[in-house]
Amino acid sequence: MRVSPSTDFPDDRLGTPGIRWLAPPETKMRRAVGAPQEVTLERGREVLYKGNPCWLVKLQGYDSPEAVDELRGHRLLVPSSERPPLEDEDEFYVQDLVGLRVLMHADGSPAGTVTDIFDGTGTHDVLQIEVPGRPTYMLPFARELVPVVDLAAGVMRIEPPEGLLDLAVSGPDPDEDGAGEGWAGERDG
Repeated sequence: MRVSPSTDFPDDRLGTPGIRWLAPPETKMRRAVGAPQEVTLERGREVLYKGNPCWLVKLQGYDSPEAVDELRGHRLLVPSSERPPLEDEDEFYVQDLVGLRVLMHADGSPAGTVTDIFDGTGTHDVLQIEVPGRPTYMLPFARELVPVVDLAAGVMRIEPPEGLLDLAVSGPDPDEDGAGEGWAGERDG
């Protein structure tokens, strides 16, 4: 079956035989239903599919195209105990950050919960933070803005510049730039 890796270590995860788990698919409307099932990875190799790297893997017991097709949308997981150690104290695994409570560094007031992390957005990864009853906001995961990450306590403390969270939640006021109504591309004359 074809797998799109979401790991920095695809050779270890998908090319080395051993026990893995299959997690049922998730959709935007609902979380996965059911616990991951143990499977045995027999072999895997990197290939190009439509010009993009992916992996072809063989799972024990999935021997026909029909059996493999039933796995569409599933995720292939490895146990966290097999994760390689991180080299730097400022490095974290995404799954360790998602779910952390977010507190303001200055006074410890609640500032939400980390619900996702996006990479490839520029210099820093970006945290998606949800606050009950308010719009979700994004915050760059930079030491200057997130000076404390305490995995044992399940919290991170943030120190955003004044006004950043208001801007991140509400966006700029179109009237402040002098454009007023019609600022979305209407022309005079």
